[in-house]
Amino acid sequence: MRSSRSNDSHKDAVILARLPAFGYNTYWLGYEDDGKEKAASPIRAGEDWIENEYLRVVFDRSSGAIVRLVEKESGIDFANGKKLGVPAVLEDEGTDTWAHGVFRFQNDLCDMECAEANVVESTGARAVMRIKYTHEKSYLSCDYILGAGQKTLRVKAKALWQEKFRDVKIRFDLGGEDPKAVYDMQGGFIEKTADGCEEPAQKWGAVNVSVNGERRGLAIINNGRYSYDCEGTRIAMMALRNVIFADHYSHRPAADFNFTDEGMTRFEYGIYVHTGETARSDVAKEANIFNVRPDVVLAGYHKGASPQKDSMIRIDRDNVAADALKFAEDGSGAVILRLNETKGLRTTRVSVMSRLFSCAFYTDFGPNEIKTFRIEKNGKVYDVNFLEDTYK
Repeated sequence: MRSSRSNDSHKDAVILARLPAFGYNTYWLGYEDDGKEKAASPIRAGEDWIENEYLRVVFDRSSGAIVRLVEKESGIDFANGKKLGVPAVLEDEGTDTWAHGVFRFQNDLCDMECAEANVVESTGARAVMRIKYTHEKSYLSCDYILGAGQKTLRVKAKALWQEKFRDVKIRFDLGGEDPKAVYDMQGGFIEKTADGCEEPAQKWGAVNVSVNGERRGLAIINNGRYSYDCEGTRIAMMALRNVIFADHYSHRPAADFNFTDEGMTRFEYGIYVHTGETARSDVAKEANIFNVRPDVVLAGYHKGASPQKDSMIRIDRDNVAADALKFAEDGSGAVILRLNETKGLRTTRVSVMSRLFSCAFYTDFGPNEIKTFRIEKNGKVYDVNFLEDTYK
């Protein structure tokens, strides 16, 4: 791919890396051998569309909206005839920094205008559609990134925002009926009425609807934007909120105030679609993958005893996630393992294995249950609390 630097002809490298759970993998980088046959790739791109083996995304280059969002397995177009993802500008002069006593942000001024829309990258690893939206003196540039093997459409955003008392929301309306809002929270998720009120969430917020009698949903995954609203069948994420910093409904004398999101802001979010209910989908897994990026270590070749690929833990159910794997705080050498059930399902006979401790064990989970285990050096396993004390 083209380098972000402009003063040389250097090219950056993008690879499709596959990592085992709680593990690592080694890749060798070298010069391309034109004589070797290149592996087939599911990545395709055209003037106004990108796709991989899971999704096909079509954009309207005049508005910058997603006009088709097709999940290939089901054949469903989640856009459903609507325009998705266009940033909306809202007026927000009547609130303080914390919006005390205010629960709805729906004072729309306009949608941002699309200034540019181009496919800037299409390789065997990924395709990127770059859309630049503008509003008065400000802009929001979004790279829609679809990689091979990825079920979540990633959006890498950069905003230069100079509009005082104006917010930006990014909205997705699925249409249909019987809407239900679902938000990520500590240790699980919570369902709320789709009444348009602003709601806090952790890694994601979603809307579920019925279309022709079938349930479907769209989740907006975030890496640092934690405010959502769901009004009817439309889910929205607050991308920018530009009000006076540390203002508690002051009388606002003439002054050069600092504003909360003024200037350059960078953030990312993901678009994940699914059939059925959000709570039973893979949204928790996708959100964890989105937020916990792998560390990249560049090194020359050298001797060593470890294999070039390894996994630190193996769990045989995809609705049980490992949140922590570490040594005990008491310095004894025992291992602490914390697991949680992610889909709200009662799950029995979950197999847990790791090469970090000399045993394997089974355990059961209630819906969204969190469990912490202490594994001693001799292989004995104890159920402990968050403070790593055994239950009496």
